[in-house]
Amino acid sequence: MRGVPVRDSLGHIREWIGTHTDITERKEAEAGLARSEEKLRMSLDAAQMGTWDWDVLNDDLVWDDRAKALFGLSLGSPVMYESFLGAIHPEDRARVQRAVEDALERDVDYDIEMRVLVPDGPERWVRSKGSVLRDSFGRPVRMSGCALDVTERKQDEQALQESEERFRLTFDMAAVGITHVGQDGRWLRANQKIPDITGYSREELLQTDFQSITHPEDLEADLGQLWRLLAGDIDQYGMEKRYIRRDGSVVWVDLSVSLMRRSDGTPDYFISIIADISPRKAVESELQERQWELEEAQRVGGLGSWSWEPKVNRVVWSTELHRIAGYDPALPPPPFDEQGCLYTPESWQRLQTMVRHAMHNGEGCESDLKMVRPDGSHRWIAIRAETDLDGRGKT
Repeated sequence: MRGVPVRDSLGHIREWIGTHTDITERKEAEAGLARSEEKLRMSLDAAQMGTWDWDVLNDDLVWDDRAKALFGLSLGSPVMYESFLGAIHPEDRARVQRAVEDALERDVDYDIEMRVLVPDGPERWVRSKGSVLRDSFGRPVRMSGCALDVTERKQDEQALQESEERFRLTFDMAAVGITHVGQDGRWLRANQKIPDITGYSREELLQTDFQSITHPEDLEADLGQLWRLLAGDIDQYGMEKRYIRRDGSVVWVDLSVSLMRRSDGTPDYFISIIADISPRKAVESELQERQWELEEAQRVGGLGSWSWEPKVNRVVWSTELHRIAGYDPALPPPPFDEQGCLYTPESWQRLQTMVRHAMHNGEGCESDLKMVRPDGSHRWIAIRAETDLDGRGKT
C-alpha cells in the first residue's frame, strides 16, 4: 500500500490518493527464502559446518561464527587471509596455500583436509571446500565455501591404519607361516615364513595353488577337510602334512585352517597357519627307530621292561613283557595294585613288600618271582627295579 496526501492552498490535507499492489507472490517468496535460510542454518548447525566468503580483490574474508570456532579464531574479530593461514598446522600450511593458488590460477576444485591448532585445545582436523567466482575475463573475484570438523573421522582412520599396520607387522613377522588361500586353493597372500618353509618365492607361490606343492599322499585328506569346512560341518581343522619344496625335498608342517566368511555368511577365503615341524618329525622318527631297536633287543634277549608312576598309578609294559606275561600287547597292563593275579600269593606278597621298602628308602630292588599267566601256566622271572626320585626326594 502506498499513499500521498493532496493539500489545498492553505496546506490542509484535502484527500489521500493511494494505490494497492498485490504482492502475495513476493511475500510468499520472502517467506520461502526465510524458511530456506532457516533450514540451511539448522543443517549447518547440525553438521557443525561453517561457511566463509573471500573477496579476493580486496582481501576481505567473511566467516560465520561456526567457521571461526572451527579454526579457533575470536568470534568478534575480523578474519584476514594471514590469520587463516596462522591457524593451520605448520606442516600443512604450504599444502593449503598450494591448494588455494591452484583453485585461483588453474580453476581446479578447492577441497582439502588440514590440521588446525586450536588455542588451549587439542589438534583438530578440518575439511574445507570452496569454489571460485570469476569475472567476464576469467579473473577470480570471489571464493566461497564451507568448513567441516572431520577430527573424529580422521581419528577413526588413523586407528584403522594403526590396526592394519599392526596386523601387517604381525602377519609378516610371525614365527609361523600365515597365508590367505582362495576357495580354489590359490595362494592369495603369504608372509615371509611361507617362502622359507616351501623354498618358493612369494611371487612364485601367488602364481600357483597349495595342491601343486602338497605331497600326493596327503592331498586327499587335506581336500576332504576343506570341503567339510566349506559345507559348515566344522569351524576349523588341523593336520600334519607334507609339502614338496622347490628343490624337491619334503618338509613336514603342522597345518591349521579356518574359513573367513563375508558379511552375508558366504565363504570368502581360507586362513592357514603353517609351522615347520620337520625337526620334530626327525626326532620322532629317530625315537621310533630307537624304540624299535630296543624292542628288538628285548625280544632277542627275552627281556621285558616296565615302569610305574605311583602318583597316577600309571603302568607301562614293553611288547616283550606282554609276551612273557601272556598278555595281548594291544591291551593295557593292569594297574600295580591289581597285579596280584599275575603272581602266586607268596610272590605277590614278596613283590609288594619289596616295592614298599624301595619307595620308602629310594632304593632299587631285585628278586625272583613266580608268575601266573592267563592260561594257568607258571613262569619264573627275575625282576630288577630302580627308584626314580623327583627334586623333593619323592618317587
